[in-house]
Amino acid sequence: MLPKLTLINGVLESTIDLLMNRIKAKNVVIEKQWNGTVQAIAVAGELRQVFSNLLSKSLDAVGERGAITVRCSNVRSLGLARFVRVIIADNGKGIDKSSKKHLFEAFFTTKGAIGTGLGLWVSKQIIDKHGGTIRVRSCIDGARRGTVFSVLLPENLAFSAEARDTAAD
Repeated sequence: MLPKLTLINGVLESTIDLLMNRIKAKNVVIEKQWNGTVQAIAVAGELRQVFSNLLSKSLDAVGERGAITVRCSNVRSLGLARFVRVIIADNGKGIDKSSKKHLFEAFFTTKGAIGTGLGLWVSKQIIDKHGGTIRVRSCIDGARRGTVFSVLLPENLAFSAEARDTAAD
């Protein structure tokens, strides 16, 4: 598929709808934070795969009645360069430092025989292909316990890696 103008918050809505049975089964609260339309040149199905993977990881991490925040916004950087930032944050158990440094490696899993270790690796490949970045912050204890995945996508695939890296900071 070729990239085309894609409503990013629409892709997030459809991803949440796909996972609604799991969300309801765990009594998880999903807080959606976006106003209006957030668009970028992208392949919607590939982004849905990324967002589904990230939301599934959050659902696995949060307990009964956990909370997940999904935020989508436009970001400006370096003059006219514009980006879309998608944040998926949970109040789950967090990821320890030794696991965190391997998260985006192929076949790395913390789920034993249940996981393949390909979800985050594939997600990173998709985001890289779109000219974006994916980052993770996590804390395993205290009031800020949980994990935050941040995806930054250029609104237009023509933006340079230099501009993208500056916007990610």
